[in-house]
Amino acid sequence: MTTDTFVFNYDDEYPLDLFEYQLQNGDIVKVEVKRSPSFLDWLRVFSTVVSATATTIIVVDRLSN
Repeated sequence: MTTDTFVFNYDDEYPLDLFEYQLQNGDIVKVEVKRSPSFLDWLRVFSTVVSATATTIIVVDRLSN
């Protein structure tokens, strides 16, 4: 079992070995993309927090009555 790792930046040229590498079953490919969060990313986080908070308030209110 061998492990081949290709690490390069966005503006670098692709390594030659990457083009010649044959993928097989069981190979894992990991791609990391760096970007700044967009408005929708912030909105998804905010809406999740608001939803969890509202649900907690409703459950506590129902259990106290």
